[in-house]
Amino acid sequence: MPNGTFAITAFRAEGVVEESGKRVPLHQVQLHAWHFYLRNKAGKPVHTDPFCPLRLDQLFEAAPESLLSPIAFPHGYGYIMKDDDRQFHSTINLIRTEGLSGSDAARAAKECAECYYAPGKGPKCTSPAANGTLACCGEEAADGQATCATDTAAAAALGNRTVQLRYTIQYTRHLWRVTPLQTALLSAPGCEPFFNVLRNDTHLEQRFNYSVTMKFDASVKFAIGYLRPGGINISMLVNGRRACTSYASYPPLTSTGAAEPGHITQMSPCIDASEGPVALRIGDQVEVEAWYFAGRNDSRLPFSDGTHLSAAAYLYLGFEPDAPIRDMGSGEEVEAS
Repeated sequence: MPNGTFAITAFRAEGVVEESGKRVPLHQVQLHAWHFYLRNKAGKPVHTDPFCPLRLDQLFEAAPESLLSPIAFPHGYGYIMKDDDRQFHSTINLIRTEGLSGSDAARAAKECAECYYAPGKGPKCTSPAANGTLACCGEEAADGQATCATDTAAAAALGNRTVQLRYTIQYTRHLWRVTPLQTALLSAPGCEPFFNVLRNDTHLEQRFNYSVTMKFDASVKFAIGYLRPGGINISMLVNGRRACTSYASYPPLTSTGAAEPGHITQMSPCIDASEGPVALRIGDQVEVEAWYFAGRNDSRLPFSDGTHLSAAAYLYLGFEPDAPIRDMGSGEEVEAS
């Protein structure tokens, strides 16, 4: 990150890359989670989520679809980074899905990335009770402590692999041209960072929701969803009325090249300069509502049995507290550095 005081106006996670800078395909290494936090030198949070405090306090969230779905605040807005003792910290979860054992490579990759229980998948993945939790995706594992079941010969032929994570921020030091925003995450169900979707051949589309009562006024200038494979869409409702929806896009299963069948490659904005702002007032009931497909045969995925473990449903918000209902800032082009 740059030094000094500046305003972040856009954030794009470009994902996993080789040392040469070439992107690593998702079917080889999956970016399961990449969270950016602000801490002071004592390690205490500087940024706290107003809706899900101490549970979802990340300032930015990165996922495979982030390359085509960046966080981009409207012109004239930004998140102010002060020149004090605050520092960025990250939690990163990468899962290599090459050389796995089993006759169905797509199924093996799914169960590996969805944190299915199996021996050897992490120091905390010690019983079937951990099925679908981050404990079975290598949580708190050191090098070599967490692996999915592999084909010994195939894994040996592949060998070790060195990768990097790359992101791009757009920022400006012209703070007089920027209206400060705060950020938050609304997560369903119940502020949970992950949950399990179980197969349901009767009700193919399953709903997950969570609502909060506003304790302050806000004008939401930007919002975008975050889902995992199997997700359909995620919406924000205000007092029971749908305010916006962010839709998941999947490439055709016949896609080749940069497209990655079986993965969400883009989330549409829920709120941006063309669709917003959305006014929230003290006492409003604000609900996040996500839908997942739980049928046995999902035509969007190379392997589907209806169950999706370690699913997620976040709605990322950039908002101006106590803002006029229709204020959209200066509207000036912000000079990027």
